[in-house]
Amino acid sequence: VSQSRYPLHELIDEVYASTPPNDYSRLSMVMCKALYLQMTGEFSKSNQLLNQEFRKKSDRFSTFESGFIIIKFVNFFKMNELKRCEEELNAYKKATGFTCASNFKFMRLLFDHVTANAPLYVYKKDFEDSTELYDQLMVIKCLAEGDSAQAEVFWKKLAKHNAHIYGTGFSYQGGSSLFQAALDKQCRHNQTGNIDLKHLASLMTIRQKLHYIFESGPDSIKKDQLIQWLWNEEPSEKARGRLRKVIYDYQAKFG
Repeated sequence: VSQSRYPLHELIDEVYASTPPNDYSRLSMVMCKALYLQMTGEFSKSNQLLNQEFRKKSDRFSTFESGFIIIKFVNFFKMNELKRCEEELNAYKKATGFTCASNFKFMRLLFDHVTANAPLYVYKKDFEDSTELYDQLMVIKCLAEGDSAQAEVFWKKLAKHNAHIYGTGFSYQGGSSLFQAALDKQCRHNQTGNIDLKHLASLMTIRQKLHYIFESGPDSIKKDQLIQWLWNEEPSEKARGRLRKVIYDYQAKFG
């Protein structure tokens, strides 16, 4: 249906003008309205609408509960109310009716990564029912580890099914979301430009270089990348052994 012929707000008004034949249809209408309010930036109104249903808890409420929680989580995230996001994640774990473990793992992992720089431990077996969520997580994980080439592999998998949303150069056109926030975070932080290589080379000691890298570099750094930055040499077992000692000494002094 053409948006120009049938604007979304008119479709929502038309849906709400109808009389739902049962509670399932009524709750479906509520979900449509809540999502529409979210799309138009009316996050508080979207939550207020859903909260009425949480208080009412009608016959088919449990069927929609987990979906409503996800909408509320996204609303709070867009409003930067992170404590409320945490509350919704906890509520999702306790929700009755249909829930999807992969949805929860996805939200939990990315939320902790975006807000607390938590590392991403991603296991394919946890996302057998949702390969797109797995591929999205792997894009973020690879970027966080400084492996842009491997991130590109997963990005191409996503683009194969939806090239309009997953554009070239990690350009995401899917709208504001938790994934978008994580992607922006990594694309800002995981570029070589975050480390001034000339300044790095001017530092006299390995400890000074390591301190600068930890302050200015990405959240996670591969050992071989550290070797290149510290000594400007190709990785080898000897170099990795030297790196382990340097890291041990650094941790012992600075924690």
